[in-house]
Amino acid sequence: MGIRKSKKYIMTVDYACAGDIFELEKIRKAISIVNKGNSKKFYVKLQGRGPRKVNALADGRHSRGYDASLPLRHADRADVYVYER
Repeated sequence: MGIRKSKKYIMTVDYACAGDIFELEKIRKAISIVNKGNSKKFYVKLQGRGPRKVNALADGRHSRGYDASLPLRHADRADVYVYER
């Protein structure tokens, strides 16, 4: 994998790894706590990663249909970002 340029990037979650899922839940809970006492609001965004062509074809789309964004339902992994609303 390449180096992430975004300062909003937190980590990559592998859906097959229970530890990664646990870390994602901790991040979501922390953001929820921060949002309760803060006028600035933040949110967690997941960006799906994994095979694109085979999933696009399976959904009846063009083979390049998921080049820009892979739906999370097809993702093996996901990059986790935290953004301000």
